[in-house]
Amino acid sequence: MFINSIFVFAERLAASPKIELLINKNTAATPTKTPKAIPIFEEYLDKNKEASDYDQIKFYLAISFLSQNETERSARIFEDLAQRAEAEIKEDSKWYLSLAYARIGKTAEAKAQLEELASSEKYGTKASKILNPSTME
Repeated sequence: MFINSIFVFAERLAASPKIELLINKNTAATPTKTPKAIPIFEEYLDKNKEASDYDQIKFYLAISFLSQNETERSARIFEDLAQRAEAEIKEDSKWYLSLAYARIGKTAEAKAQLEELASSEKYGTKASKILNPSTME
């Protein structure tokens, strides 16, 4: 029941992505352009390890991998960010990590992430709906 709930929610989320990331003045990365964005993000991260936006770009890289069904790669990045990034990126990383875990069959790990997010102002309602499918619309 839980795994079905998270997949239903992930499908709803994927059906209405409004992710638009400004890479530079000439290139925007959207879910349809992520194959082009991945090497740009990777190059930036390689060359800018001390940049103030390093974790934000690393998060975008993980989102890009997730959107390209490179779920295990994205999960490894989200795991790292969920442990050490600043609060907002940490919380966002936990959310997407729960979706990545569900995709690769790590149900217990997905559930644990969602339980941590249940009290979150940003993700609490969504996490609770997934954890308690009877409350889903």
